[in-house]
Amino acid sequence: MKNAIPILTLLTILLPLTVTAGECRDCHQSIAFNESNPRLFYYYNDFTNSVHGVARLACTDCHGGDPSTRDLDKSHVGAMDPVRFDTVTQTCGRCHADEHHGFTTSAHFRLLTEYRNAPNCVTCHGAMDVEVVNPGKIRAACAFCHNPESLTSPDVPERAEANLSRMASILNLKIDLEARATEGSRIWALAEDYLALAGRWHAFDLEAMDAATRRLKAAYRTAAKMLADNPDF
Repeated sequence: MKNAIPILTLLTILLPLTVTAGECRDCHQSIAFNESNPRLFYYYNDFTNSVHGVARLACTDCHGGDPSTRDLDKSHVGAMDPVRFDTVTQTCGRCHADEHHGFTTSAHFRLLTEYRNAPNCVTCHGAMDVEVVNPGKIRAACAFCHNPESLTSPDVPERAEANLSRMASILNLKIDLEARATEGSRIWALAEDYLALAGRWHAFDLEAMDAATRRLKAAYRTAAKMLADNPDF
């Protein structure tokens, strides 16, 4: 019985954490909530199947709020501030530092800061489902503002699509070569250049991206030939 008090004390400490961690879920996935607010109900379901949901992020990691209470007003204090149109980039940037740094150097960020009317993270990636941006989707997203009617750099959608297609091709080469490369291979050095592309891409400097993606794709192709001739390359 000597250990009874420490164990009970530990359970007393941990139990509230276990219970309160599910407070958001208990409300947002209830049948009653689905009937009163189906849009947010399905938002939550989208989140649970997203990359962030699979990684077990909690609602409060992005929204804040107080999950320890079921009082509607108290639990949602400040919950929308981190995901406002003009603040969501800082919220995403807490984890995605390279992408955020690149974005803060872009013309989009300057417009967002000055006029609060420009693309942000949600524009391309979605809100709760956190979509992976494919070349076709990015072309459509860019074309919303960059088109012949607006006369605002109408060549942007095609160039953005070409860059993202090239990045996808580089990724395929990277995966294939790394699966065959030895531990000391020079192929691993190219991985750092690939990772740097994410930050560059979010700066939306398409001229710089054109040069960087063409150069890296050529480097991976050269590496593929070298690896075919020498497995220890």
